Amino acid sequence: MFYGCNVSCNQLPTSSNGDWSALIQRFSPHSYSIIYKRKEEGRFLPDFRSRLEVGVSSPKTMKTDIGEYIVGGYLKVIKQCDFVDYNVRMPGGGLKGLSELDVVGLDFKTKTAYLCEVTTHIRGLLYGNNQTTVEKIKQKHEVQKEYAELLLKDFPNRIYMFWSPYVPEGYITTELGKIETLQLVINKDYTHCIEEMRKFAAKNTNDLGNPFLRVLQILEHLR
Repeated sequence: MFYGCNVSCNQLPTSSNGDWSALIQRFSPHSYSIIYKRKEEGRFLPDFRSRLEVGVSSPKTMKTDIGEYIVGGYLKVIKQCDFVDYNVRMPGGGLKGLSELDVVGLDFKTKTAYLCEVTTHIRGLLYGNNQTTVEKIKQKHEVQKEYAELLLKDFPNRIYMFWSPYVPEGYITTELGKIETLQLVINKDYTHCIEEMRKFAAKNTNDLGNPFLRVLQILEHLR
């Protein structure tokens, strides 16, 4: 098992095999190539109806941050997403191709896509000053929506999220709260999501294919 640029798949609906395979190829060509390379090596079932998490180091791909694994773990075991990918780049070259989505989760059962921006500043969210911070999050949210319109037309239910463990109460939280299409998972809500995963980890001992979830499992089963 590798950890780096990762693809995470839960058990996928058998009836949608053909559909999701083509969709993943369009949604994330890099991830699709990883999965099918492993399939050709005989490491996965033909229909991929198994849990997996694979990663391939690449100079063109940003290393997955632990904060992103936290969000990916939540989408996987709490939201029950069938497919989770990290550091997903916008298609095309130039400046647009440099934009990326930190975590994207797809639920094939409900046709729901979770597009997540993740900032793990444990001293408090801040990019220079309060105004710059809000504008940067707004810009990232626009990238989320643009990506969804380009590549996730098959998912009518789209949930845009911003995750951060500590956002100082005041100007930033007030202004971000005005963005109606962006769900904030910050402060106490962030902590609540961690608690949900801790409870899940306490009840499960099998490897969940996510390093953060594995750490929670170890901590919850200490003797």
